[in-house]
Amino acid sequence: MPERLAAKILDVLRQVAPGMPLRDGLDRIIQGSKGALIVVGDGPNVLSICSGGFLLDAAYSPQRLQELSKMDGAIILAADASRIARANVHLVPDPSVPTSETGTRHRTAERVARSIDVPVIELMTENEAVTNTGPQPPEHDVGMGRHRLYEVAGLTHGDSLQRGGLRPAMAQLQRKGLWSPPPPDS
Repeated sequence: MPERLAAKILDVLRQVAPGMPLRDGLDRIIQGSKGALIVVGDGPNVLSICSGGFLLDAAYSPQRLQELSKMDGAIILAADASRIARANVHLVPDPSVPTSETGTRHRTAERVARSIDVPVIELMTENEAVTNTGPQPPEHDVGMGRHRLYEVAGLTHGDSLQRGGLRPAMAQLQRKGLWSPPPPDS
């Protein structure tokens, strides 16, 4: 791994390590059962894919991050996560960037992470985490035992399919009698 990339990964890991302000904010979002899409960097390359939302330019605090996560759009932090630059932003990455994800937030996170050189953090909602408790298929684009930067270790993909079965959310609905699979083709 090139030395510059290794240093950049270590910087990101330091920012999300337990006890750090950014990690405290992420933990608050998870505890509040909310999801979020957070970009750590507010340079021209990030701003060029931002649409809508509003300029905030406020000092970072875990409480502010949690409150802003209640909105639908992405949250844009300064590169050192000391300031919240923008909130409720619609990210419009290059649609030609390949992605294997199916959910809108998941696809956006992957495309942003692949197309511009900034960390992207994606947190799932409580519903996504609760309904995806089974084993998930391995990701084809990362090595064994590794996570993408935008994934929080210990949480599964909200839109990953289990091999040979139903989506966990559909299985849960079926157990409650709220959904039944279509009849097989005759």
